[in-house]
Amino acid sequence: PLPGLARLVGAESVEAGLEELEAELHGPAQRVGLIQLCRTPCYRQPLLVTLVLQLAQQLSGINAIFYYSTAIFEEAGLAQPAYATIGTGVINVAATALS
Repeated sequence: PLPGLARLVGAESVEAGLEELEAELHGPAQRVGLIQLCRTPCYRQPLLVTLVLQLAQQLSGINAIFYYSTAIFEEAGLAQPAYATIGTGVINVAATALS
């Protein structure tokens, strides 16, 4: 099963991983509370990264730029402001993919 994965990690690792996934699917899910989420080191870094990214997005004002971009481009005198808005979105996606 999964020959590509077996080539990357070895056949024994694939079998062990599949057995572990099967056990997780049929067993009860571990519940994590907010306090445990903040105190456990393995959860702390992903939580911090997520919070910083969300704060950066909100504080940078990029949401407002995209919301009002058509009006901004229209006020700037562009003939087709909708195309400029689409171009801005494409550039945003490309920059995100590169980063």
